[in-house]
Amino acid sequence: MAGRAPPTQLQLAIQALLHEEDLAISSLAQLPMELFPVMFEDALTQRRTKVLKAMVPAWPFPYLPVGALLEEPDLEILKALLDGVDVLITQGVCGRRPKLKVLDLRKVYHSFWSKWAGSKEGESLPQVRAQKQTVESCPGLGEKIQFKVVTNFMLSEASFSEYTQYLLQWARGRKDYICLCCRELGSHKLPIPTVIELFKTVDLDCVLDLELCLWWIDCVVYLYPYLGQMRNLHTFRLNSCRGLFSLDVSAEKEKELTNMLLYQLSKLHSLRHLRLYGAYFLEDNLAELFRHLRNPLNSLSITYSKISQSDFNYLTLGLNVSELKHLFLSGVVLTDICPEFLGILLERVSSILETLDLEECKMRDSHFNAMLPALSQCFQLEKILLEDNDISLLVLKNLLHHTGKLKKLSLEYYPAPLECYEGLRILTEKFLQFCPELLGIIWAQREPKKIYINTKTCLTCFVCCSYGSITTLCLCK
Repeated sequence: MAGRAPPTQLQLAIQALLHEEDLAISSLAQLPMELFPVMFEDALTQRRTKVLKAMVPAWPFPYLPVGALLEEPDLEILKALLDGVDVLITQGVCGRRPKLKVLDLRKVYHSFWSKWAGSKEGESLPQVRAQKQTVESCPGLGEKIQFKVVTNFMLSEASFSEYTQYLLQWARGRKDYICLCCRELGSHKLPIPTVIELFKTVDLDCVLDLELCLWWIDCVVYLYPYLGQMRNLHTFRLNSCRGLFSLDVSAEKEKELTNMLLYQLSKLHSLRHLRLYGAYFLEDNLAELFRHLRNPLNSLSITYSKISQSDFNYLTLGLNVSELKHLFLSGVVLTDICPEFLGILLERVSSILETLDLEECKMRDSHFNAMLPALSQCFQLEKILLEDNDISLLVLKNLLHHTGKLKKLSLEYYPAPLECYEGLRILTEKFLQFCPELLGIIWAQREPKKIYINTKTCLTCFVCCSYGSITTLCLCK
């Protein structure tokens, strides 16, 4: 590869050693610890599975971030690594205390491989010390648990691969002494029995980020016993593909299921990021949900869902939004929400808000006018998304005068004014006439990074007109 440094003498020696696998394995007992990372990388690149299996129990560090070296999940490599873990556990049972405690399969960059891990300096590397602390403090590591495998699962029917199946089956047979630690866990339309089996296999205390995507929201009733066990969960995303309860669910049963779900969510005391899509069960229940959350939320996303005026009142006045940095309400109809409450909400978070998404909320001039005083004080705001709302040309100009003061904005989406429409038809000439003047209001105060003024979607060609960093017109122009 062009620009790549030629191999060192040490690397050439290790590569030569790997060609004699039996010799390489027998030399591990005498191999200096600082050479293990280099030899492991080469063995992985050359797919020397016998050597990899032998290197796992001999690994001289407490942490092995192998996922950082794999571009794609590799079943044969996984089998070799897990076979090595089995040998390591057997050694532990026989009285030997192996150094390796954590096998990390996550595909994330890790500085371990770019640093010299030799002698005492290697032992004191920050990431090694941090992993020692992580292992010792992991809630899943009881007296019998000897080892932790760290991974992420983002699963759907289409991606439930042999790799995943093998790892889960291996972990199920070793639950007495292996902790399968899943930091990010997502299931997209998996059968409920499969999700339950997944929850039974992973250590629920380790789950930090959970995403559930279900056809019917009442399917989540089968998962209630497990949600409450995710005591360290900080991000929860619930997507309901249909958004409604099953057709055969009575109103009384629907209320019961909703209360059960809200109760389970209220037990997630570490929750800082809540994202609900198509959550029609929230209407008139937002107060009940927020009342039991222990910590203020850092980000809140309620999209394409229904909320009432009483819900918005509680959202505005509750303690849960005191530290809110990211607010997403796209697709939530705010037409009948009292505009003043939108201004109050923004005022409460104006000093810390970084993202504001109010796309497709059917807002009117009164809503924009109510939020402008507080919006002009959101000096930390980086993203503002307001397209597909109803706003007049005069109010839009006023809005741009206010956002022109916000120097940190890096992404801006604004709605085209109502004067660009005749009924449902887009008046392209007027759109092109207004936009240069509108963007000129921003340019007079600062240089925007990515900024767009967008029309609603044309009902004839299903394309919108966009003016700004990139300009495109609908196909009916």
